[in-house]
Amino acid sequence: MKFLLTQLSILIICVALTLYLFSLDYFLPIDARSELNWYGISTVLFLLFMIAQSLISLTVFLTQKFLAYGWKEFPDYRNALKWGLGLALSIVIALLLNAFHILTLQLWMLGIRLVIVAIAII
Repeated sequence: MKFLLTQLSILIICVALTLYLFSLDYFLPIDARSELNWYGISTVLFLLFMIAQSLISLTVFLTQKFLAYGWKEFPDYRNALKWGLGLALSIVIALLLNAFHILTLQLWMLGIRLVIVAIAII
């Protein structure tokens, strides 16, 4: 139960802080000299990491709870936390590589769509 409350509070706080920062006029990724504002970018990436980690961990934990355990039993939170941290880190690294034009997400989405169509045909 502590795990659920902790992850829900992290999710709510990070989403609220992200929405607040995006509503500010002076919180921009580029400063007045047309240079990257690394403090703002790292803040947004950290908040996105925390949001993704919390969502993934909650999803895995609740899926385990309702599919494998009963109403009174709770699964081990370490598995959900491990999946949440791993997938959230992968998402943030992919966004960072996309920002540096090392990895283009449009090309990856095209590849994923082709794989889905091939699986659907089979």
